[in-house]
Formats: sequence, structure tokens, C-alpha cells
Amino acid sequence: MIHGPSLRVGLATTTCRRLDLAGDGDHPLTMRIPALLVVAVLLVGCKTGVTEQFVGYAPESVWTAMKAVAESPDYESGPYEDRWTVDRNDVFVDEAGRRIEIDRELKRWLQRPRTRTEKQKTRWTIRVTLDETNPPTVTFRDRGRHLPTDTQFEAGRYFRDMREILGPRPLPSADASVADVPPPAPSIDLVEPVEPLAPVDVAPPPAVDVDALMEPLEPGR
Repeated sequence: MIHGPSLRVGLATTTCRRLDLAGDGDHPLTMRIPALLVVAVLLVGCKTGVTEQFVGYAPESVWTAMKAVAESPDYESGPYEDRWTVDRNDVFVDEAGRRIEIDRELKRWLQRPRTRTEKQKTRWTIRVTLDETNPPTVTFRDRGRHLPTDTQFEAGRYFRDMREILGPRPLPSADASVADVPPPAPSIDLVEPVEPLAPVDVAPPPAVDVDALMEPLEPGR
């Protein structure tokens, strides 16, 4: 029988071999650790949010579009595999903080070629915020447990619907800073002054005797 430190060392060695922590790499636990780490990194990475800048639009117009898309989402258009039916859509709007909280449940029956019809459900808990910078910046943050690719796609859907509401991008000439500039004053060609001409002395005409002209002419003249 083994007593004392030798027994504790033997138990520790046996435990390490069972958990395969010595580096054999064949135990299921050792194989799962890298996969769990990858999933954890992906889930943490998607919490950073997706941002979109709206150049040329006023912050108030962007905020109005944000609320409209949150309250009336469009999941009926687009490719067949991207369509959903909105089962529940709860929206909280923070006007002062320019923040929108969305709790949304979607469902659908998906029929792929040569497969059975599949019933699917998903839930989105989203926070959308507006930074009134120049240009206005919108941040889409997924508060659930979706993969980054799914978050990117859902954020792209949200931003695309916003741009459809905002319409075409305004022209730069419509900017207030440009409109406030007064038009240039018309140019006037200055004319150099002309010196007046010197007076000219003109002799008066000779005097005419009117009576002499009225006398009758003599014969032979």
C-alpha cells in the first residue's frame, strides 16, 4: 500500500491522463475546447455593432427613417429564402437619447427543392442608435446570439429600408451653407470722364437790309 505524497502524485497523474491534458489530443474534451473558443469569439465580435453613414441627409430625416423601419419592417420582399412573417414586433423609442429598442419574433414555412417543408422561428433583440455627427451615423447592434454574418445581413436590410424612405441623395447645391451665400454683385465697367471742349469764337452773320430787298427792280437791271 502506498501512503503519503506518492499516492497523491499517482492520483494526479491518472487524472491528467483521463482528461488528456498531457497533450495527446485524442480526448473529446480537448477537441471541443478550440471549437468553443471560436464560437465565443464570434459571439463577442458581433456585439460591436454595424455602422452606416448617411452623407447628405439631415439628422432629423435619418431619425424619422429609423423609427419608420423599426415600426414597420419589410420582410415580404426580396429572395424567397430571405422572407419572413412578423409574428411580434415591440418597439421602444427614446427620443431624447436617439435610441430605439426592438424585440421582434419572426416565423416562416421554408420549402427547399427536394426537401420537406420546414417551420422556422427566430427572435431579434436589436438596439439602433443615432449619432448626430456630420454625416449622421447609425449603429445597429444585435443583443441576441446570432452569428456575425446574420447580424450583418439584418443590419443591411435595416439600412436598405431606411434609404428607400429617405429617397435620392440631395444635391450639394441644396446645402444650407451654400444657399446662404449671397449672389455676386454685377460688375460695372467704369467710364473715364471726358474733358469738355474749349469754346470757339464764331463771327456773327452780316446784317441784311430788309427795305432794300423790298424795293422794285429797275428795268434793265
